[in-house]
This record gives sequence, structure tokens and C-alpha cells, in this order.
Amino acid sequence: MILSATTNTHCDPATAFAFIAEGENNGRFEREVTSIRRLTDGPTRVGTRYAVTRRFWGISTTAEVEVATLEPPRRYVQVSRLGPVPVSGMIEIDEVDGRTRIASTLSVETRGFGRLLNPLFRRILTPPHRANAATLGRLLDEVANRHGDMS
Repeated sequence: MILSATTNTHCDPATAFAFIAEGENNGRFEREVTSIRRLTDGPTRVGTRYAVTRRFWGISTTAEVEVATLEPPRRYVQVSRLGPVPVSGMIEIDEVDGRTRIASTLSVETRGFGRLLNPLFRRILTPPHRANAATLGRLLDEVANRHGDMS
């Protein structure tokens, strides 16, 4: 199952990418994230890992999230497992009509009988995924305003 959301910002692509690639910032634009703890030392790179706790339906669950792709300033991918279910999140950054477009894609790889739950998962996960993208756009506009990094 794949979910997509797009937002636009005045923040330039390099600044937007730097903000997104700093994994601790995920909690600022993903409303279900309650805590993030970096598990690896050094700068963000492919293989950087985080312990991310999310709260859904009143239940907290922690998953290890790993940076899988880091292509500044255009593409960032992280992967994790939510129980037996592989999950990946990809953010692609492009300049469109003088603004920066952020496209967010969430892929949840349900298998077997779990696929029967895809319509329910889609219905539950789409609104927060879109809201998180909108929040990211607003945060990036604030970052651009503070730093004068308007594209």
C-alpha cells in the first residue's frame, strides 16, 4: 500500500533537505511521533539509525528506523519494520514554479491476509500523512523566514 502527499514551501531545496535529513526533526512534523532517539554517532548518512516511538489509537510502539538513501538535496528514504510489516518513507524535493515541492511517499508492505486490511489502513493513515506533509511545509517556511533562505 502506498500513500502520497505533497506540499510546497518557499524554503530552498538544500535547506529543506538538511532539515528533513536530520532525523530528530521528524517529531516536529509527524504528529504521531512522541520521541526520537539517535542510535548511531556522527553525521547523518546511509545507515544512521533512530529509535522512533509513535502513538496510534492510544498505543505506543517503538521501531528502529534506518536511513536507506541520502541524495542531497533531492531524495531521502528511511526504512523500518512495524512488527512484521516493512515500512518505508521517501521524501523527494524538486523546484517547481519558483517554489520547492516536497513529495512524501509512505509504503507499507502488507502481505498475505494483512492485505485485506489495506483499505482500513489507507483510510486511517491518509489524513495524518497529509497533515504531516502540510505541517512540514509550514515548518520549512518558518525555517526559510528565519534564515533568509527563500527560493
